Amino acid sequence: MKQRLEQFPELVVSVPFFEHLYREGIETIRAKAVLADGSNLRISEVWVDGHLCRYAYYWLDEQDALICGWDNAPHHPEVLTHPHHRHLDERLESSEVRSLDSILQLLKNRIAL
Repeated sequence: MKQRLEQFPELVVSVPFFEHLYREGIETIRAKAVLADGSNLRISEVWVDGHLCRYAYYWLDEQDALICGWDNAPHHPEVLTHPHHRHLDERLESSEVRSLDSILQLLKNRIAL
């Protein structure tokens, strides 16, 4: 995952936290990436036998307030793209975004680098 973050040097300023655990076919990755505008991206992925099973990507402002968050926790069955959804302000919305690469590209475009 660090290599994916490094592919966006104009977006990702630093990675002050990175944790990669591997045990019996299960990889858990957690990271915090500081972005060029001072916001940060919190990353959490669980891979089982090379397949991304769980993810959460939360974009926070400089005070760590939520800007937008994407995840696939199965707690919102009413969402059309269940379990994939995004949190935007107080709203919950459907989401087609399902990978770190998509999030990084989206953030690069939104921050307009």
